[in-house]
This record gives sequence, structure tokens and C-alpha cells, in this order.
Amino acid sequence: MIHLENVSKAFGERRLFSNLSITFEAGKVYALIGSSGSGKTTLMNMIGKLESYDGTIFYRNRDLASYQSTDFFRHELGYLFQNFGLIEDQTIEENLRAPLKTRSIPSYKKRRDSCPPISSKSPCISYFSIPIIGRILIFGRTKPMYSNSVV
Repeated sequence: MIHLENVSKAFGERRLFSNLSITFEAGKVYALIGSSGSGKTTLMNMIGKLESYDGTIFYRNRDLASYQSTDFFRHELGYLFQNFGLIEDQTIEENLRAPLKTRSIPSYKKRRDSCPPISSKSPCISYFSIPIIGRILIFGRTKPMYSNSVV
């Protein structure tokens, strides 16, 4: 569960949130919908501790500010950036498996075996394969790769 309590965020005179309180329950799916500049990405960045904010954000009833280690983000919080920086000379499968290198999975064979094979006719990321990655991520094909992520 993630709970925001009286969270506010402003950029100069422009206020995105004022005393926002909302709870995101575990196991449910939520959609952030809004026009460009309405604060969707900023909200995700605040939850991911990438942007400062006023108020309190709780994860499992613990204030996010109390998490000092980046291990929390590696092992508890799954986060896909809006501009997720694909490595263009790698295959789709290689791009999706890249985070496994930071998961203390020692050998390539173990990393390879930890998620299902992904077939692709294209050997590298291209303009046409980016939607394929989106579908893979949306429909959960990478779940085994991030199986330790709670959110």
C-alpha cells in the first residue's frame, strides 16, 4: 500500500497538488489520467523519491523519508521511467533483462533462466519494436524479472 497524506507540490507559483491525500491499495490497478503538465509524472517521481514534496508519503505504513538506502528501490519498488532509455544496439530481450544485472544474480545463465524467452524477428531495438516492448511491459511478460518487486 502507498498512501499520500496532505502532499503538496509546486513549481514556483504553479501549484500541482495541494494537500493531496490518496491511498493506492496493493493488488489493484490505477491509472493516472490528465493533460500534459497536470502532474502525473511528477506524482510518480515523488513516490519514487526523485522529486521533493511537502507532506508525507507512506509505503507499507512507513514514511518514505525514513528509507535511506537505495536497496529499497531495487528490491521493493518497480519503476518504469517515462523516458526509459533503451539501449539501441541490444535486442528487446537484452534490454528487458538488463535490470537483472543489478539484482545480484551472478551468472548470465541464471539471469537468462530467471525470465521467459522473448522472441523477436528484429535483432535490435528499432522504431517498430518500441511498441512491442510497451506491450510486453503492459501485459506482464517481465513479471518474473521483477518478481521481488512489491509495487
